[in-house]
Amino acid sequence: SWSGAMQEYLAGGLDSLDQPPSANDAELRARVEAEIVRHPFIGTGFIGFNLERPPFKGNAALRQAFNYAVDKEYMDRILFPDKNTPANGVIPPGIPGHDPDLPGYPHDEAKARSLLAKAGYPGGAGLPPVALWVNTSEDNRKLGEAIQSDLKRVGVNMALREVDWAAYLEAIEGTAGVAGAAQMFRYGWYLDYPDADAILRPLFHSSSLGPPGNYFRYRNRAVDDLLDRALALTDTDARAALYRDAERIVVMDDAVCLFLDYYQETTLYKPYVKGVVLSPLGEFRTPLETIRIERTPRPPA
Repeated sequence: SWSGAMQEYLAGGLDSLDQPPSANDAELRARVEAEIVRHPFIGTGFIGFNLERPPFKGNAALRQAFNYAVDKEYMDRILFPDKNTPANGVIPPGIPGHDPDLPGYPHDEAKARSLLAKAGYPGGAGLPPVALWVNTSEDNRKLGEAIQSDLKRVGVNMALREVDWAAYLEAIEGTAGVAGAAQMFRYGWYLDYPDADAILRPLFHSSSLGPPGNYFRYRNRAVDDLLDRALALTDTDARAALYRDAERIVVMDDAVCLFLDYYQETTLYKPYVKGVVLSPLGEFRTPLETIRIERTPRPPA
């Protein structure tokens, strides 16, 4: 169990542990705070919008309104402290093409209300029922309830639908030709390799509709063209520029998702563990050949 492993770490029986105590456990956290190592874990979390079903179909202003309504800082600083960092887009930090200057959607209820009116639903009036689907999990429930509360403040009533994993996948994936039933869904994407194509193509290229990853049913020829052009280039800077252009369309023009956070990883290492090379592909990819144990031997009894 985690508690058993934590006690073993505290007792000196483990040199590393890949799950530090929660920031909500102040006493235990204080004991190990100096031994926590944080680093990006290349992935992005989001709430997907189903662009083939009302009310999000053909209504970018509504999708933008939802983005401005949700307080991501609260989620990542208070609700789930020390887990992730608020996202301004899709491409995670550390990946060529990540754009730190992308405006994204900071929490702004006034903008959310203005865009809600522009979308045709002033104060939420006339908005059809909207449901956020999540797979069964306490954290997903807490996240859904926070989003529900934020949207309520701008006049939107959102239901939360929690189902088992199989039903959830069926509701979000659909098929290549038919959209899933979920209007909104909690999801995230880890990159298989450190390249922007590994997240932009499966999620937003029209060739990936349905089970391959484009659960949003998003189709934009300009984005397809940018991704295809970038894939044919070998110059890193030129490719990154095209990926930034594609991301800006996906995020700022089309608001395909409710962009939540970039994932990060935290790992405990004893002070005598040296040579740790952190990998954005995950703690399990840390090269063991670089690690040294420099513990001072105990003197003989």
